[in-house]
Amino acid sequence: MQVLRRVGQALAQRPVLLLLFAIHPVVSIVHVIQQRGAWQADGLPVGWDFAIFLTGARIVELDASRLYDFHFQSLVEHAWRAGTYHTFPFISPPFVAILLVPLAHIPYGYALAVWSFAGVVLASVALGWLATPVSWRERVLLFCFFPFTFALIAGQSTLFVFAIMAGVYHLVSRERVSLAGAACAMLTFKPQCLFGLLLFFLVHFRGRNALRFWVSFGAATLTLLGIGYAASPAATQMYAHLSIDVLPRFQLDAFDRTQIHTWRSFWMLALPSHDRLAEIVAATFALGGAAFAVWFWARRGGRLFVDYSLAVLLGLWCAPHAYLYDWTVLAIPLILVWEHFPEKRPEWLALFGLIAFVLLGSELFAEWVRAHARVSIQPSLVLLAALPFVGWRVIRTGDRASASDLGR
Repeated sequence: MQVLRRVGQALAQRPVLLLLFAIHPVVSIVHVIQQRGAWQADGLPVGWDFAIFLTGARIVELDASRLYDFHFQSLVEHAWRAGTYHTFPFISPPFVAILLVPLAHIPYGYALAVWSFAGVVLASVALGWLATPVSWRERVLLFCFFPFTFALIAGQSTLFVFAIMAGVYHLVSRERVSLAGAACAMLTFKPQCLFGLLLFFLVHFRGRNALRFWVSFGAATLTLLGIGYAASPAATQMYAHLSIDVLPRFQLDAFDRTQIHTWRSFWMLALPSHDRLAEIVAATFALGGAAFAVWFWARRGGRLFVDYSLAVLLGLWCAPHAYLYDWTVLAIPLILVWEHFPEKRPEWLALFGLIAFVLLGSELFAEWVRAHARVSIQPSLVLLAALPFVGWRVIRTGDRASASDLGR
């Protein structure tokens, strides 16, 4: 921890060093200019995931029953965006496509700008829900955090996920339990983000609060699902089939495992010839993480910012599928510890820098190791395993320092 403190103090005393965090956004902007507005030479557009959402919106208007026909998705996307690029499938719930229909009627560049601007504004507002006051330097650091910049480049929805999860914390801290339940339901557009939060609320709430939360969550979830069902019962039924029978294998079969940041992918890289064993070990890790979280909340918990931070980390720990842009939510526990222990900010600033650069290089490292050896690892998961213990140590030393100051 002393090393982290010295590094953090050096960063704080020489703000120019913080420009290192801007490396990825600057390089990405130059790359896009060189590609004349595309992300790849084959025509893959900047905001390729947002292009998928718009494709879903267009299909809803053409023939909603074919929303999860991957071949039809590819034809529709290439019809309005020429190129030889490989399209990614639309696998979000039907209501996502329906809600984005208005953006499908304006030029792609403007639609992406509206989507990105909305994400930045909401995430910036959400930062104020987690910490106050927030300086311009802290905002810049947040949006230069690699998962954030990658989410903007990909046109992903994870800035909205960050804002919703920060909003849930804000509502719970003010005892607005019913609104917190409705906000959680909004995360059904990325259901893998819900596990940690729902387990947290299952343990955390009792009696009337539990009833208010779960009724609100259930009603809001059914409303969103009902929007999709009203537009196309067939699409809703296909989504249910997709979620249960296709996605569990499709995500690992269709994507490079070095680009997936889950324990499942981690162990498949580490045990390349033993997929079944890798699945078992990954499931054990996920269940062990959930059991640890429940034990912690029951025995050591009590402070909302600590318990909620663990819930956010648990969501990443148990996620069945995650790209680096899904790690935008990692900023929530980092910000909460920063807010509650200002005397520990030098160490936390250095740790933030370490996390940022580990995530930036994690996929490159995993791919390079796999190219030179059959066995590889994803460093981001090693970092995720260490972070709760490092964070807990910072919190404990901060508590002891506060108790010592009160005793004087």
